[in-house]
Amino acid sequence: MAQQIGKTLQVDKLGNVTKMANPLKTASTASKAPGFFSKAKNLIPKSATSALSKAGTVATKALKVLGPVGVAADLVMGGASGYSQSQMSAEEQKAAGVEEGISATKATTLGVLTGGAEKGSMFSESLGIEKGSAGDEAMGIAGAAGRGALTGAAIGSFIPVVGTAVGAAVGGLIGGVSETFKVFSDPDSSLRKWTGELVSDVGDFASSSMETLGGWASSAGDTLSGWAS
Repeated sequence: MAQQIGKTLQVDKLGNVTKMANPLKTASTASKAPGFFSKAKNLIPKSATSALSKAGTVATKALKVLGPVGVAADLVMGGASGYSQSQMSAEEQKAAGVEEGISATKATTLGVLTGGAEKGSMFSESLGIEKGSAGDEAMGIAGAAGRGALTGAAIGSFIPVVGTAVGAAVGGLIGGVSETFKVFSDPDSSLRKWTGELVSDVGDFASSSMETLGGWASSAGDTLSGWAS
């Protein structure tokens, strides 16, 4: 059998002397491991650690600022677009779907609220909807409501009391109502004309129906009067 000599040597069956680690020394080395790693951490300069910490704080603040900056930039660009469209000639405005002779104030306000003074949607043609048609203008109303919802959600996220959901609801309502006003305040609006024709047709149908019912009632009355006599 192998015989151990002292604490660091042992002899095997062939008489060879082999060296072994001292168990107590090994345990002592292992117990020093945590201290080694602790010292290793100290090898990183405190200035570098402080710089990384500050960089993280700056990055967090930057992300919070990007939201408001993005919303503000979108609103400013929309207003600028509306103003520039108010400076177009009547022919250019008609071709662009902008109310002819629109004032700078109205165009700029609509630009801020809806993204521009033009009616309709940029996606209509790709969906097979004719540009300038009632369907195109209806798409524009839906698009303005969507833009308003996104803007409202972003603004709501900055204000804890409001919140994203409420902000989106209010923003969507403002965008949709503003675009609807833009469409129906333009005498040349296709959707306005279509709606007017629809209302007129409904009115004519109702008037005709009432006349028909009146005739039936009169005829029934005459019949009953004849039977009574």
